[in-house]
Amino acid sequence: MDKLYAFEKLPENIRQVGEQPKHGRVYFEDYVVTYMKEVFKKRPEKSIVVYLGKPGSGESAGYQFIYGAVEMAFGFADGKDTFSADKWDSLYEIIQDYFPGSQILGWGAGVCMMNSALQRRIEDIQKKHFGKRNQICFIWDESEESQTLYRFVDPQLKKMSGYTIYYGKNPQMQEYVLRGRKKESMEASYVDPVMSTVRETIKKNEERRQGRKTIAVAAVLFFVLTGAGGIFLMQSNRKIEKLEQTLAVVSGNHSKSTTVEEDSGEEENTTDAPQESQNPSGSPKGLETPGESELPEEPENSLETPLPKETSNPQKPSASGKQEAPVEKAKQESVKNSGSESSSQTAAKKTASPEKKQPSAKKASAPTYQSYLVQKGDTLSQIVWRQYHDLSKLPLIKERNHITDENKIREGQRIILPIY
Repeated sequence: MDKLYAFEKLPENIRQVGEQPKHGRVYFEDYVVTYMKEVFKKRPEKSIVVYLGKPGSGESAGYQFIYGAVEMAFGFADGKDTFSADKWDSLYEIIQDYFPGSQILGWGAGVCMMNSALQRRIEDIQKKHFGKRNQICFIWDESEESQTLYRFVDPQLKKMSGYTIYYGKNPQMQEYVLRGRKKESMEASYVDPVMSTVRETIKKNEERRQGRKTIAVAAVLFFVLTGAGGIFLMQSNRKIEKLEQTLAVVSGNHSKSTTVEEDSGEEENTTDAPQESQNPSGSPKGLETPGESELPEEPENSLETPLPKETSNPQKPSASGKQEAPVEKAKQESVKNSGSESSSQTAAKKTASPEKKQPSAKKASAPTYQSYLVQKGDTLSQIVWRQYHDLSKLPLIKERNHITDENKIREGQRIILPIY
C-alpha cells in the first residue's frame, strides 16, 4: 500500500484539463474527479469536499497528488455556517479509517452562480481553514458548467491554467465511496465521454500488452525448445557417427583382403610343407613374424604338425607325400635298433612329445612383434582391429610407430604390431 501511494515517478496514463502549468502541477486521481463532481452537482453551496493526498518526490518533486476526497456538510453561501470542532473530529476519523498517511491539500465546492460576494466568502474560508501555502481551491460553477482551480499564495488565491487527471489503482478511495452501499461505479451518475474514451483506450492498450507478452513468452519458449532439440540432435549424430565408424572397422576385417609382405632383411621359410592361412602366433594373413628364418630346418620327412597322443587318429602325410608311422610304432622301432636313432626316428619322438622337447641352442627366441605393409584404403584403426580385435591398443600402436595422426598413414608404410 505504501508503494502504491509513493509518488516518486510521474504517472503514464493521464489526461490534461486546460493548459499544463509550468510549476506546481496538481494531479487528481480519476475516482476523486468523479466523486467531487457528483457532490458539486447534487449539493451545491451545501457541502464542500476536502482533498487528501501527498506531495511528490524524486522525479515528481514539486507536484501534488490528490487521491482522496471527503464530503463535509457546510452551508457557506450565506456565511452563517462555520467549521465546528465536531466537523473536524469527524473529518479526522474518516482520514484515519480510509486514508491513513495522507495530508489535507485543499478543498472544493460547487456554486449555483458565481458573484463577488460569494468570491469574497470563498477567499475568507481559504485563509481561515486552508491557509497553508500551495493548498488548492476547486470551484465548480453550475450555471456555466465551468471549473476553476486556484492555488493559495499568501495573501490571495492565484488562478491556475489547468490540472491533470491520472488513472491508476486507488483502493482507498473506492472503499470510501462504496462505504455503506452496494459497490457500484460513480460513472452511473456522472458520465464523462472523454474519460470513458480514455478508459476504453487504456483497456485496449492493456489487452495489446498482454497479447504481446504472451507472444514473446511463446517465442522464447520456442527458441529454447528448438535449441535443446538441436543440441540433442547433434549429440545423437555424434553417437551415430561413432557407431558407424566402429561398424566400418569391424566389417572391414571380413571384406578387405590384405597381401602378405615379409619384413626387410628376413629370408623365406625353405620348408616344403604347405603354408597355412595363419602364422604360428595366430595373427591374420598379411602379417610377418620376424625370426622365422632362424628356426632350424627339419628333415624332409619330418612331420609338419605334432601328432596327437591317441594312436587311433589318422596318419598325416609328410611334405614328401609318404605316410609316417604312428608315435607308438616309432617308439618300438627305436628300441629294436639298439639305441641308435635315425634322423626320422628322432623327429618322430620330438613330434610325439612336444612338451619334453629341449630348446635348441641355435634356435632364436620367440618373436615379440609382427609387421604389416599398409595397403591402399587402409586405416590404422582397421589394421589394429584386424590384428587384436580391440581398439584400446590403438594408442600403443601409434606410440610404437611414432604416428601422431592415425588418419595420415600412407600406402606401402610398414606398421610394427607387437604380439600381446
